[in-house]
Amino acid sequence: MKFYLALWASKFYLSISKIFGQSDSDKSGLLAAKICPEILTKINKPKTVIAVTGTNGKTTVTHLIYDILKSDGKKIGFNTWNANTRAGHIRCLIDSVNIFNKPNKDIALLECDEMTSDTTFPEIKPTFVIVTNICRDSIRRNSYPEFIFNKINEGVNKTNESVLILNADDPISSFLGENNKKVFISVDKLNDDEVYTNISPDFIVCPKCNSVVNYEYKHYRHIGKFKCPNCKLESFKGDYRVSKISGKTFTLNGVEYPKLSDNLFNIFNESLVIVLLKNLGYDFKFIREALNNTTIPKSRENLEIEKGIKIYSQMAKGQNSSALSTVLENLSKLNNRKQIVLLLDEVYDNPYSSETITWLYDSDFELLNKLNLEKIVVTGPRYLDYIVRLKLAGVPENIIEVSKDYKEAYKLLNLDGKSDIYVLYEVEERPMSREVVESLKERIRNEVE
Repeated sequence: MKFYLALWASKFYLSISKIFGQSDSDKSGLLAAKICPEILTKINKPKTVIAVTGTNGKTTVTHLIYDILKSDGKKIGFNTWNANTRAGHIRCLIDSVNIFNKPNKDIALLECDEMTSDTTFPEIKPTFVIVTNICRDSIRRNSYPEFIFNKINEGVNKTNESVLILNADDPISSFLGENNKKVFISVDKLNDDEVYTNISPDFIVCPKCNSVVNYEYKHYRHIGKFKCPNCKLESFKGDYRVSKISGKTFTLNGVEYPKLSDNLFNIFNESLVIVLLKNLGYDFKFIREALNNTTIPKSRENLEIEKGIKIYSQMAKGQNSSALSTVLENLSKLNNRKQIVLLLDEVYDNPYSSETITWLYDSDFELLNKLNLEKIVVTGPRYLDYIVRLKLAGVPENIIEVSKDYKEAYKLLNLDGKSDIYVLYEVEERPMSREVVESLKERIRNEVE
């Protein structure tokens, strides 16, 4: 009775929320958990449950999966606003059953926070677990990569029936799941796999014998092919391998697919989605057509062109050195002239605490010197911290501009059309980034002939 009381109360709350346009909330899940703490184990799940976790790329992967499966007419339980903790999972699964606890969806798609995967995976029992990568994240939130590995590993080890879809080029996450069936993706060595980093990689020491490992090549950060010179432990072989990346396509196991992004990390994300769809029984023709009709979520990257001036919006997680460094590394491989707006503060997190700034010194700001950079605009409450970091990185002072108020940052950019403009923003600062972009577009319309 406690379970059904929780189910009915939360479904009633969810119905009222939908009427008032407030359904993008996990409050109904919090209510259900308060009434019946073990509700996740008692609620019936759809036939297929897909869980997506990892340090970076979770939202991109889940939204691509959702868009493609929805286009095939599948009924999907999915929190489109990325509620990725236990309350969000409860809310999603409550919406996936009727009042008698009978599934009314074909698939449940859950973005899962890596910090809670040790407890939620055994309760959810996913059919498939996709792990995008494990790398350095916020010290305050996620401690260090080995800690996150242990969290996810504990979760999948309690769900041996789950099929793991993993990145063979990530020497950390590829070792997850001792007893699970695993399917690996990988990307062959590329011509531009010359990685610059001022920071030590996240994977240096062999987990088997503690020797320093050798890398045959790296795509970025620690993502690549390694081998231990002592015990010969090495990267797993990809069951699905990207062998070629061209202008608008890439080739995976001999089949050409549309490339949704020029960023290499999104080639990995897209490949994970393709492998999942293959394991769900879809053929390459359907997958290729579906990818032709979808895009990377605009909340993650977007291009707008106003009177010939290109404006790129690119998410770079605040306090996540791997995310920012990977974005900068990808930008460094582009030859175009650039202007950048940095909008990376996390002051929203807790107004009564100090934001951790150590991640600034764990990020490769030195890469800015390889970006063919015309100007960089620093904005937000932490602008002084960013100026210090940029100077230590050797960025010339004459190209650094400061706007204490982010709403004024667009005024400092040049509009001569000689450079492309990039707005790099933190997850929770997308609304602010949209203000900057919209103000910039309006200025272009008024000032550029």
